[in-house]
Amino acid sequence: MTFKPRPALFFLIPFILGIITGEYTSIPILWIWVSVLILLIGSILTRKRSKYICYVLLHLAVFASGMLRLDVATVPSIPDNFYEQPVSFTGKTVYQPERGESWDACYAIGKIQLLSDPTKSVSAKCLIRFQDLVSLRYGKHLTVTGVLHQPQSKRNPGGFDYRAYLNRQNVSGIIQHQGLLQIGKQSGFLPLRWIETIRFKTERIIDYAFSKQDNLPKNELSIHANLLKGILLGKRGDVPTETLDMFRNSGTFHVLAVSGLHVGLIAFFCYLGLSIFRIPKKTVCLLTILAVIIYASLVGFRPSVFRASLMAILFLFATIIDRDADIYNLLAVAALVLLLINPTQLWDVGFQLSFVAVAAIVFFVSKMEIPFRKLWESQESVEYTRFQTIRRSTVKWLILSYLVTFAAQIGTSPLIAYHFYRTYPLGIIVGPFAVGLVSLIVGVGMATVCVGFIWLPGAKLLGVVNQIIMVQFLKLISLFGQDWGIVKIAPPTIGLILIYIVICVCITQWRYLYKQWRIASLIGLSILTIWVWDRGFNEEGRLLEIITLDVGQGDAAVIRFPDKRVMLVDGGIQRAYYDEKKKREVDYDVGKRIIEPYLDSENIRRVDMVMLTHPDLDHGGGLAYILQNYNVKHLVGIPDMELDSSTHNRLRNIAKTQKLPYSYPYAGEIEFTSSATLSLLHPIDVNQTNLMDDDKNDDSLVMKLSYGLVDILFTGDIETDAENRILASQQNLRSEIIKVPHHGSRTSSTAAFLDAVQPDYAIYSLGKGNRYQFPHTDVISRYQERNCIQLRTDQLGAIILKTDGTRCWFKYTNIPTGSGFQ
Repeated sequence: MTFKPRPALFFLIPFILGIITGEYTSIPILWIWVSVLILLIGSILTRKRSKYICYVLLHLAVFASGMLRLDVATVPSIPDNFYEQPVSFTGKTVYQPERGESWDACYAIGKIQLLSDPTKSVSAKCLIRFQDLVSLRYGKHLTVTGVLHQPQSKRNPGGFDYRAYLNRQNVSGIIQHQGLLQIGKQSGFLPLRWIETIRFKTERIIDYAFSKQDNLPKNELSIHANLLKGILLGKRGDVPTETLDMFRNSGTFHVLAVSGLHVGLIAFFCYLGLSIFRIPKKTVCLLTILAVIIYASLVGFRPSVFRASLMAILFLFATIIDRDADIYNLLAVAALVLLLINPTQLWDVGFQLSFVAVAAIVFFVSKMEIPFRKLWESQESVEYTRFQTIRRSTVKWLILSYLVTFAAQIGTSPLIAYHFYRTYPLGIIVGPFAVGLVSLIVGVGMATVCVGFIWLPGAKLLGVVNQIIMVQFLKLISLFGQDWGIVKIAPPTIGLILIYIVICVCITQWRYLYKQWRIASLIGLSILTIWVWDRGFNEEGRLLEIITLDVGQGDAAVIRFPDKRVMLVDGGIQRAYYDEKKKREVDYDVGKRIIEPYLDSENIRRVDMVMLTHPDLDHGGGLAYILQNYNVKHLVGIPDMELDSSTHNRLRNIAKTQKLPYSYPYAGEIEFTSSATLSLLHPIDVNQTNLMDDDKNDDSLVMKLSYGLVDILFTGDIETDAENRILASQQNLRSEIIKVPHHGSRTSSTAAFLDAVQPDYAIYSLGKGNRYQFPHTDVISRYQERNCIQLRTDQLGAIILKTDGTRCWFKYTNIPTGSGFQ
């Protein structure tokens, strides 16, 4: 077993370690600068005396450079006092080809100026959201007024961190356009303006090639045109959501995310097409490099495209200068360049998947193909017929296609599980066929576009051919793209990922380890140690955990009991509306958008009890999705009668269809778990409850959860009447923690009720800037008068409470800047 010198790889590893260390430490930049300088001087001074010390100091300098580059890249470009203020923006749009010809938003670089104090301004890159669709181009000068917002950070466990996503693109703020909008002249880098024009022309050619065909209905034709634009140009916005879901479920979504596959196909078809004209090999390589650069510009320089393009260019350049190109070294060079440009891309999922997939293919395929080589390698003493040669080539292509797909899945599965809490095993089956069909679609699509620039009727003929291929392609994807193709798994810890990597490497290097049994024993003990520490580090003991999710204006809380039982109290809102700017229906479902990602991130597949406090849309809208997609054992809060509530009737019908037990209990103890006590305090009894009236809030279920010495009161949306009924019943309301009734409405949390509860902590579940202006100042004052600590989801995101029955620990998903929270 020999190791090739790969200088780029040896520099990449300490640089990445430096970036990771910089993320979790806060060392002043000046100290890091001094450290880099001292280490570099030390490596120069020791290069002749001791190469070992020189290399150690050099690698430490690279490590410190990684920390320094991250610190420089993450310096905020917009001061905190600019946010949530009216501003004016003057600047120009940046290159973003995926926007099309009509933009609802754009990235722009320029000067942001406070309208309240024009002397204060800052230069930054920001996202501008327009009130209506605007016809824009790259390099257009803009003058806009609006309100500057800070991008929303991660609000719930398992949720998406939009602020981090924008930060990776150097975007520090979002301007919501209000008032002035002036569009001036166009400037910018002239070649990019030409390429943008070519892209628009390309999209129009594709639309023309797939229009007005007689053999397919109109709506299906548009699917094919949009699908080709998604595959060839990375424009997925117009592809139907159902089609995108099929690609995800079948494990073939990568064919729609323009990446190394597409760049490789473009380079291959260009190289092959140019070689037909007997052009010298080095000239073909130069022209192919030019084609790759143009294509990368057409689709935008996302990390996967940049990586693949740079690797292809370096490989072709090595061919021109007659040098061998090492794939690992090329991969390391691409990663170093990307991280030097923007080190925060290290946390980008696309960046991680792109590099890991290529590394896995290069590492595993060369080893897995060895037993199969005899199926296609020719023997010198044997002459093969043309048919036999074609058959061997076909066998080679099929086997290598499967091995490439399998190797990529081996490499990316831990990352996909870590980020998305699922795996797609059908990708091994569908992947090679999907890649083969996509190769045909890309090849014919390139020909369609090239012919379309010269003769449009010819493009239409090729469009018919591509349509036939796409019909078969979509049939394949729809066959394997159902929900049963997804396997949800627990997100692996870092320790488990390390163990997985070590096991995979050991399996492929078993011959070497067999000879070096001492090293193999050391690796085995290391794996065992990692496994023990990983289990110990992630073991939390017998704790009760309550997660008040940030669902905007609504309620949803997940309770995890020490005996692993799970209870969901309310489920947030679900509503459908028509987006005027995007011209399509949008379905916002808290159950799918917020609750499911949290449950998946915690590997929760079964919900033992779902409680609906009352059938308002902001409490029960998201529960339908949970009932239909999770193993729910019991539904509480649903009476067996028709009510004047679409939410109640929908949940009741789902329960009946799925034969799910449901009930509407009255005051008394709920038998659920032996690890804690659940007491229902309201509704008191059937005589004091009128479910047919219009006042649903005062019919809310109120539950007290007791674990050891800690009591938590869940109050739904009760108001004054219900609070008085509970007080009159003389039940024990004393609780250390209260979920504030009715999101902090003025008609709730009466003084008498709070005196009976005597809470130490109050948790508000409400939306930021909600139209009801909750919580009311009077309610806030009542809790303050009783020295109660108030926690709000609109400020802190999801609020996580853990208790051992004696002590309580709070954790917040989002801590606002300058809030004073620790």
